[in-house]
Amino acid sequence: MPAISPTTLDWKQFEQSLFDIYWRDVQAFLAAHPDDTFYAFALSGLYREEDGPIYLPTLAANSEQAYAEVLASYQKKGISEFSADAGQLGSLRWNPADWSWEELDINSEGSAFQQLNDALIAEANSSTPAHWLRAEARLLKVLISICKALTKACKKSASASQLSPQFAVLLITLDDEESEQLARQSLGEPLFLKLFPSHDKDAQRRYRIAALPIAQQLQYHLACLQGVALEELGLSAQDTSLLGEEAETALLSMDHALVAHALLPVLSRPQAQWRAAMMLAQMAWHDEAVLAALRQQVQQPLKQRSEESGRNWCASALGAIGDQDWLLQQVSTVALPAERIAQGIAHPYRAWNSKPGTTALHLNYAPLEQALSLNHQALTAALGEELAPGTGFCSLRSADLDEAILGLQSPHLLVRVHAACIMGERSLGAAAGKRIIAALAQALRRDDNEDVRYQAMLGLQDWKKASISQLAEIQHAAKHDASENVRELAQEWLDEYC
Repeated sequence: MPAISPTTLDWKQFEQSLFDIYWRDVQAFLAAHPDDTFYAFALSGLYREEDGPIYLPTLAANSEQAYAEVLASYQKKGISEFSADAGQLGSLRWNPADWSWEELDINSEGSAFQQLNDALIAEANSSTPAHWLRAEARLLKVLISICKALTKACKKSASASQLSPQFAVLLITLDDEESEQLARQSLGEPLFLKLFPSHDKDAQRRYRIAALPIAQQLQYHLACLQGVALEELGLSAQDTSLLGEEAETALLSMDHALVAHALLPVLSRPQAQWRAAMMLAQMAWHDEAVLAALRQQVQQPLKQRSEESGRNWCASALGAIGDQDWLLQQVSTVALPAERIAQGIAHPYRAWNSKPGTTALHLNYAPLEQALSLNHQALTAALGEELAPGTGFCSLRSADLDEAILGLQSPHLLVRVHAACIMGERSLGAAAGKRIIAALAQALRRDDNEDVRYQAMLGLQDWKKASISQLAEIQHAAKHDASENVRELAQEWLDEYC
């Protein structure tokens, strides 16, 4: 394979080289399985970390015989309507994780494939976060083109008799909506609708519901949220089991005041309470009625263990709407677990705050510092679990930069660790980066806690070569930091960028 530059990727050459590897895999695989009739190959397992590594997909395959066998096995055990729907992406027929050949590891395990992947990672990470996104978009186009080329090559090959009449090669990712868009592009609309008629039915259903009066739309989506049939609007109990997430998205796009009040009765229904409370937390809209309803539910004793998630989500909703003072007043209440209070206090600092469709909450460490200042042993321990690194934190926004930098100077360790953890946000741009990198370097040199220094160094790594402005501090950490972990992390950065 021709050499590929690690910093300026020749995308045409990259596509051809990658196609050649996949095509060799397909030919070898078909030759090894002459008695099977294959209905699909898939490029699956594409892994992406925004502004980070990208790992190319590998090939998966399934045959009609293998599908019939696994379907029969599932039917004996009991299978959901969705999984049994052969016209639905993600169902048993179209989910590579359920295929007999989930990964073809022939040529794609070789050095040529790894060289291509290394070149892709180097290209994607050679500049700004915006450049990474452009590289990702270009890669998806390349993979779609390869799917089309593999389909044609298979049908023209000596192994064409091993293919089913509607054979297809698809690019399948973990994101259902993205997979549908990619499949439409890979197959073209006519073949897509032949293979996946359920998606056409879904689109027609969505258009029909969107044309209803707002009151009926609200009624429909609330029924989906609760798993309740609504025959007058053509909604069966089986339908509702599949439409919960779609209902959430639709409700979040509607008037928040209208939706919030409609959700209040749902809070009293144990099986649906967590979902209603989660949506109230995402909207972060409230008035006295919403506030009173959430407080009442937070204080309700559990009748059974399964109700705990719903109560905790009610506490999270109170945290999202800024009712931390009331939550802290409940610390002395024996009936209210410290873990529930902690979930409400911690919610604004968690990744839920950055979920698409969620009302953005401004970063404010004052409620967290107030909670920690109570020196309540159980509450402090619970907050430590809720906000431990790796649990998923909110994304730093430009408007919250001042608060984050102040957080690095907090007397409370938990606040300093959180602030350091969220500062590796290169998408904020160069101007913000100068302030962040300086603040992280100061924490790296001066903070007396190893966890803060470690997270600060991780943040400097996230800012990649831009952290060269603090080279002296990183060199000092690599040689003199009291923690071996911090020294190793600093040395990793030096090895890569110096």
